[in-house]
Amino acid sequence: MTRLGRYEIVKSLARGGMAELLLARATGMQAFERHVVVKRIRPDLAEDTRFVQMFLEEARLAASLHHQHIVQVHDVGEQDGAYFFAMEYVHGEDLRAIIEKVGERHQLVPVEIVCQIIAAAAAGLHHAHEKVGPDRQPLGLVHRDVSPGNVLVGYDGGVKLVDFGLAKAALRSAATTRAGTLKGKAGYMSPEQCRGVPLDRRSDVFTLGIVLYELLTARRVFKAANDYLTMTAIVQSDVPPPSSHRSDIPRELDEIVLRALAKEPGARYQSADELRDALERYMTEAQLRSSPKRLADYMRGLFGERPEPWLVPREPRLAPTATPSTGSGIVEPPASIEATIVTAQSPLALAHALAKEQNEFIEDGATILAPPPDFTGEVDEETVTLAKSSPLDDAPTTIAPPPIAIAPAETPPPPITLTARVRSAAVHPLAVAGAALAALIVVAIAFATCGRDDQPAGFQLGIDAATAIVPDPHPAPAKPTKPPPRLR
Repeated sequence: MTRLGRYEIVKSLARGGMAELLLARATGMQAFERHVVVKRIRPDLAEDTRFVQMFLEEARLAASLHHQHIVQVHDVGEQDGAYFFAMEYVHGEDLRAIIEKVGERHQLVPVEIVCQIIAAAAAGLHHAHEKVGPDRQPLGLVHRDVSPGNVLVGYDGGVKLVDFGLAKAALRSAATTRAGTLKGKAGYMSPEQCRGVPLDRRSDVFTLGIVLYELLTARRVFKAANDYLTMTAIVQSDVPPPSSHRSDIPRELDEIVLRALAKEPGARYQSADELRDALERYMTEAQLRSSPKRLADYMRGLFGERPEPWLVPREPRLAPTATPSTGSGIVEPPASIEATIVTAQSPLALAHALAKEQNEFIEDGATILAPPPDFTGEVDEETVTLAKSSPLDDAPTTIAPPPIAIAPAETPPPPITLTARVRSAAVHPLAVAGAALAALIVVAIAFATCGRDDQPAGFQLGIDAATAIVPDPHPAPAKPTKPPPRLR
């Protein structure tokens, strides 16, 4: 049996673009035995110091996190140039597999199960965000890869967050991000992550909101023809409420999801703990039951009894990079893509360049332009502007492009007109007759009182006020009239 350090390799579990996952066994005295998952960097990448540095940093960061909703890292090692680390084995499935399974059955995950899973994942994220270094200063850690494939649900009802391979801490140097490499999954990025601007914990709140939406609806939220259009939808398109795709979702849960997916970080929940609290308060008010046993019962009902993999043969499988789904996502790219300032090495710029290289722009006509002269935004890298070519000429506009999250313009109130009090001509005949009779009475009174000193005060004023409401735009010239004869 192959050994890697002190671990015996039982079988291969999955292979990804950067590393492979191996089921391994650690043994000791008195028949001690414990199964773990070993993550080993791929041999063809072992010579790349950048990948090795990022791989070891993932292990170091994950090993420093101790929380019931985060997969624990036990050991880090190296053998014959192969770097690896061992982490706890979770007997269960990831959210990607759960979404696939309910899709096969034409079902939806119960709302209380969804809220329980996402609340637990939010608790794990909050613990990572609050992590401090040896100097007791916050690390500023951001996961950057929250997606259905990185949230595990055990058959025992436990929920674990995994894979801090893209996690970024404040202490990480800029050199660890390789220029020209698109990191992360395009459909699971925040708007600020797409633009390449500095991130904080609110970016993870947004991506966890995507996972929440997809678990509720069993549909992809952001998925387009290519990564550039997918990220453009994230940056510029509005997200419909999940209740538009699932009728049993109440308004309160709609509001929680849409607040997590707000384009502007300041409009979101300011921490994963706030999102967790909102979900738990909603469950309490809606009288929804949740417990590890209920989640475990749901998992067994969905997947059946699954023995541990060391008890049954299993062929290695390729790890997909995103939630499998047919068709496009719920949110479509905007019909007209707005100009957007991004960093030159941002995922949005890299995806844009790749789409252009592959000639995937047919009607878009997007081009990369230099930043406008009046751009004053603070960025830590060279900036570019993603914009559409002008339909009138080839010269780029010098007007600064609009910001990414443009609040929809409020509809102005209708103008108040002086004719608002005039009734429509389409009125009941009795009303017309009544109005004519009233007019005759007014005329008769006018003739009866004309020229009398005891005319009621304000009578003429009332006539003037009434006629002033709807002035005639084209008044006829006044004609001299004889005074009416005095009644005797």
